[in-house]
Amino acid sequence: MIQKLLIVIWVVQAGSVLAQTKSFDFLNVPPSARQAALGGVNVSLTDRDISLFLSNPTLASDSMARFFTANYLFYVADVGQASFGYAHPFRKAGVITFGVQHLEYGDLQSYDASGAELGSFKSSETALVIGKSFQSGVFRFGVNAKMIFSNLAGYRASAMAFDLGGLFVHPEKQMTVG
Repeated sequence: MIQKLLIVIWVVQAGSVLAQTKSFDFLNVPPSARQAALGGVNVSLTDRDISLFLSNPTLASDSMARFFTANYLFYVADVGQASFGYAHPFRKAGVITFGVQHLEYGDLQSYDASGAELGSFKSSETALVIGKSFQSGVFRFGVNAKMIFSNLAGYRASAMAFDLGGLFVHPEKQMTVG
């Protein structure tokens, strides 16, 4: 009996988690043109591009201190995405990364059920990101904390999310696994 109850609870929780994966879906849009060209998600390229930390917090290392990035992607109509990133060195904490991802949907027309125009509205979604990574031998670990805000057709939502990342950096060869 207890096993059946645990299975039911697990299925309900799994369904709840899966339902939440579509919330704040703008975070799945690549934050830069380079990342889009890499297939949309990059978890292992350790290049000197600070915008990569938005996908995996371990991709920002101490060597990127004072790096800044700004990206703007134009989509159809008035839709556009902006992203910013900066790595700042602190004396005691080391390098901490800061970022913003913003997707603006532009002016949208609103209609009621009968098709009568109700006017226009703006919708947008924003994530404020702060991250930290550290190296331990051949492994690098990192975490991003995200405050996410959404305003879609007058409906507002906010959330806090975390990205955890790990990276293996080969000590002799140019090989990384994220």
